[in-house]
Amino acid sequence: MRIRLKVVLVALLATLLIVFAFSPLFAAGFLASDYAALLDGSTEHGVGTHGALRFAKPLSTWSLELSRVLWGVPAFDGHGWAAAFVRGENLVLHLTAALGLGWFTRRLLLPWAGSEQSQAVARASTLLFALHPLAVTAVADVGARGDLLGLALSTLACAAFLRGRQDRRYSSAVCAVLLAILAGLASDLALGIPPLLFTCEFVSSHRYRPFRVRARTALTTFVIFGAAVSVDLVFHVVRSGTGELPPVLGALFVGEPVRALQWGIEKLGLLVLPSNPVVQGVFGVAIAGTVFLLAMQPALIAARSAPRLWGWLLAGWVVALCVSGLLHADVRVTSGQIWLASALLPSVAVMCVGMALGSTALSGPRRPYIAWAVAVGYSIVAHGNARPWVSAAQITAELRRDLRGATDVHRSSRMFVLDPPGAFEGLEPVGGALAFLTHPDLTSTDDAARAPEDGTEWSAERVRGLSLDAFLAFVPEPEFAERIAEPGGLCVVYPRDAIGVAGQAGGLMRRPFRLLARAQRDASADAPLYEWTTSLTSPAIDLDVLEASALRVTLPDGVDPSALGELSWRTKLDAVPNRGAVPGVSTNGSGGAALVFDLGASLAWRLGGRVRLLVFADAAQAIGRATVLRALPSLGDLAPRTRGDDWVFAEPVLPGGEASGGRYFLTLLDVDALQVETFPAAQEDGGLRFAGANAVRERVGENAPIAWILDYRIGHRAVARTRGRR
Repeated sequence: MRIRLKVVLVALLATLLIVFAFSPLFAAGFLASDYAALLDGSTEHGVGTHGALRFAKPLSTWSLELSRVLWGVPAFDGHGWAAAFVRGENLVLHLTAALGLGWFTRRLLLPWAGSEQSQAVARASTLLFALHPLAVTAVADVGARGDLLGLALSTLACAAFLRGRQDRRYSSAVCAVLLAILAGLASDLALGIPPLLFTCEFVSSHRYRPFRVRARTALTTFVIFGAAVSVDLVFHVVRSGTGELPPVLGALFVGEPVRALQWGIEKLGLLVLPSNPVVQGVFGVAIAGTVFLLAMQPALIAARSAPRLWGWLLAGWVVALCVSGLLHADVRVTSGQIWLASALLPSVAVMCVGMALGSTALSGPRRPYIAWAVAVGYSIVAHGNARPWVSAAQITAELRRDLRGATDVHRSSRMFVLDPPGAFEGLEPVGGALAFLTHPDLTSTDDAARAPEDGTEWSAERVRGLSLDAFLAFVPEPEFAERIAEPGGLCVVYPRDAIGVAGQAGGLMRRPFRLLARAQRDASADAPLYEWTTSLTSPAIDLDVLEASALRVTLPDGVDPSALGELSWRTKLDAVPNRGAVPGVSTNGSGGAALVFDLGASLAWRLGGRVRLLVFADAAQAIGRATVLRALPSLGDLAPRTRGDDWVFAEPVLPGGEASGGRYFLTLLDVDALQVETFPAAQEDGGLRFAGANAVRERVGENAPIAWILDYRIGHRAVARTRGRR
């Protein structure tokens, strides 16, 4: 009776710790990568694989498809029960992997440590792996389904193999082979099974046999299980006719071993201190460090009495950590990128075995208490690691709601999402899966409404996320004109505060959207678009904001430029009246005092619709002449020259002898990726040098188009600009 009560109490305490550790996840909705994994039917876009899979693993795909069928789409609303159910499935797989790890650990240590010690280590391994703070990421991330499933099957396969070899149960050995095949169909993590069982056969299966016999049987084991876990890879090669190295091992064979080693050291630090410092700060790091030292301290005491045994155990543990780190060696994981930590699942399992071995090293009644103290500490840290998913899911849900509004109105349009949410408390709410927030299954329950008006099917490439600077740099490019000339035009979704509108309007972001239609532009014409004199208010005009990029105002003699104030405008869109203002920059050239307004640097201008009036509302004196231009005044006919990693330009010519005192900046736009980088100029004899600009050109690739923009800025605003392509 006492034994049964003890078992019940232990099970109850373990359950409470697990519930506490993972409870925040079940109050959180999905992130964008979760939607991608469910809707795409694979883990290709998920955090668990980090976009690295070249082909989907069938067992993982079928598991996600089953989850989708069970819990329904579009029931994935980010706030309902669907996310809790799917993460509940992940948690079951994780706990299964923990049980399998415990069974395997017991069999592995049984010939060396005896029944009592191996059983204690097995129980501690199960408990610590179930509660490890980095396991939170795998349970939270739907894209980690394949790795969780593969790890659970792998640990069960290894445990079944050792049981079959140690007890001479051939049925268990056959079961191990079948489980290994299934693990290979679920995840590339199964590639770790052959070397692991090779070692186990050598050291823990009838270890008193002659060396030659053990070597032969170990090699046979490696071949059999190597073939078992490669079944899916062979089928893929036969089906596609191409052979590809599994990306889970790719970093070792693509000329990046040094980088993989550097990242491995970072990962080891995260394994020792598995806390999200962005959320938990020093408190979480202190608990994690204390827990690690507490677990290792008994091993140091035990090593004094049996240094040889513990020396071999420590060496084996270190080797196992290094080998497990080879899986997903091409993924960098740091404490600031906790959302990628599911790549460390195999290393987490090895770390937990080592800590379980250390925490149970002392004999007597105090043996289990240290392991339980470690488990309590891990539960606290894991709870803190799980909390960011609640807020990140709210950000995702808010963005999805706004994108749904834009998609319902402009279903056939391409979409640019400006400044999508970035890293948040160690997580990526959107990441590379932004497009899936506009998936038809999430935006409409009406099948007829899911098809775009132009008859094309939904495509992830129709939705792009980019920064405000990249969008503004892209507008004058010919590729932008092609985008807005397509059927449906271009729908731009932007944050409210990006155009000077304060307040959140009851939401986290509340992104309005704007449809940009084809502009009637004549890029070769040098004539000004509009001109007027004297008045502080322009005549009634019809101005295309995508065509006009600058305004130059000359002032009468004696007029203070600061008295003119900012330029504001009124548009023909009633919903967006007077949607912004642009300050001017004072220059003094051969034509006298002038103000230059860089309209193209204002998102409010670019998205304002057609302008009907330009106003200097705060001006106290009349102007001389106002000229609306297609572009800022040019710096001359310039072209970059390559010098190592740098670009060099000849000395620019300031238009009209504009006043000095400014600085030159070079902006490079990757036209395909829609990413920008800006470089300040270093003055040298006869020209300008921009350090690192050519390195960007080489990184992007010679065949990719690069647009460059050379600005002359006074303060933070440009007064002259030259553009080109390279």
